[in-house]
Amino acid sequence: MAPKAKATDDTAKATDDVPFVAGFFLQRRQAYRVGVLLAVLVSMGVYHTYGVSTSVFPQEKESRLKYLTVLHLFSFASEFGCSMWTSFVGGLIMFHNLPRHVFGRLQAKLFPRYFQFSIIFVTLSCCARAFTSMERLGSGFTFGTHFSEDWDLYTKLVLLMINLFYMEPITTEIMFTRHILEKKLGTGHEVGQLKSSNPEIANNPELVAMTREFGKWHGMSTSVNLICLILGCVHIWSLAITLVKAM
Repeated sequence: MAPKAKATDDTAKATDDVPFVAGFFLQRRQAYRVGVLLAVLVSMGVYHTYGVSTSVFPQEKESRLKYLTVLHLFSFASEFGCSMWTSFVGGLIMFHNLPRHVFGRLQAKLFPRYFQFSIIFVTLSCCARAFTSMERLGSGFTFGTHFSEDWDLYTKLVLLMINLFYMEPITTEIMFTRHILEKKLGTGHEVGQLKSSNPEIANNPELVAMTREFGKWHGMSTSVNLICLILGCVHIWSLAITLVKAM
């Protein structure tokens, strides 16, 4: 009976880990954590909505502005933090601790989710900023004026889409093609290095050409990702300036 009980426990654990939000990245136990965060945000919103108002806006309008500002900051901070971790911490740790082919397969799964996550939260951030401008300016709102204020977010959104739908698929396809060739040559198991330690394998003409092509597309993709990080820093500066003016 013990093995059967253990199998039941394992099945329950496996079921608990199955993604259930449209097959995306949110697992059941992750959803509970997200629910706790949302509950805290809503509770803080309710508390400040019925607190003492010091704004020049009517209370109802002030409440909407608070929620929109929280949505903007939460979305932007989530995306920017994820970008910093993926670009400067997570990827380097995995590269220096996993066999190169294992690292590549993991990155092929990770990067589409990373770009999707970033697009979702940058979109939320853009929407929050747009509705905030509409609330503040009322009938005087024009998209051109709003875009000139938040051009960094919209540019970042476009670049993320280019990376997700164009550059990343091409880069990944070339990488897997190179993996096939490397397996035939007996390399790809190295940890923390970009090519084989065997000069004969490393200088194989077909492998060199394929590596050069992969490096070109990977370099363009990482450069676009770096520009997105720079745009995030630009947006942080604009938020800081807004905060200083409000003091």
